[in-house]
Amino acid sequence: MKERDESKILDILETKKTIHYTDLINELEVCMETARSRCIEIAKKYPKNVEYIRGLLRLKKSLTFNDLPSEKQIKALQQTIKTKQAKEEKLKKNHLPCLERAVEEANLKKIVEEVKKLKQLFGEK
Repeated sequence: MKERDESKILDILETKKTIHYTDLINELEVCMETARSRCIEIAKKYPKNVEYIRGLLRLKKSLTFNDLPSEKQIKALQQTIKTKQAKEEKLKKNHLPCLERAVEEANLKKIVEEVKKLKQLFGEK
């Protein structure tokens, strides 16, 4: 099975929880039998998470990082690294200069605002 097809099926399954193999015909641009066989392959590959019964592919349990094949784990880790680097770059570029200016001007309101923005960026309250 193509990696692209597997990713699409898993993404659709995560959002819809249950899909019929005929729903995948347009999504994957394949014939009916190919869509059916892809569903069976997914169910065999992830037996703890997915089941295939009477044409329906059902998500039993969401896929976690450890459920993914090693190549997908590597891609996920690479994406995480890119995201963290982008956040760090944004902090250095945007927030740090603002904080430095606010400290120089001794403007506590600006410092508090920038700290709140940083907390939001990191998902803290």
